[in-house]
Amino acid sequence: MARFTKEQTKELNEFLCNCCYIHDAKIDRVMYKQREKELMLNILNFNFNVKFNLIICGIEILLATKGNYFGDSNTILSLTLEDISYWESFSHEHNMSTSDSLYMLFQMFSGDELHVVFKEIIITEQYKTDDGSKPLKKSD
Repeated sequence: MARFTKEQTKELNEFLCNCCYIHDAKIDRVMYKQREKELMLNILNFNFNVKFNLIICGIEILLATKGNYFGDSNTILSLTLEDISYWESFSHEHNMSTSDSLYMLFQMFSGDELHVVFKEIIITEQYKTDDGSKPLKKSD
């Protein structure tokens, strides 16, 4: 399990850049707990036999946009940390403080995007096999 906040921005960015599990992974399940300001994503990557969770805590902004490309809305093309200053005018207008927040952008093959401004992210790896003894099944 790995936990990241604004203080670990560099480490989170390195993790996302070096993690080969994100590209081509499928978002299997999404759960948003509004009262707790928490978004949970179950992610599967059949290419690497990896199943893991992203738990995004302390959500300040959550915005989904619809793309117009041919492609799967559940398959992640890229997941990046972006410059929080993009949201400064919005957060100022809505009396929010984003000084200790992170901004993450999910881009899907369909062109859909998920923009999340948050305080902390927890990444848990549920299952991985290197020897092929128990590969994930697409029905998981």
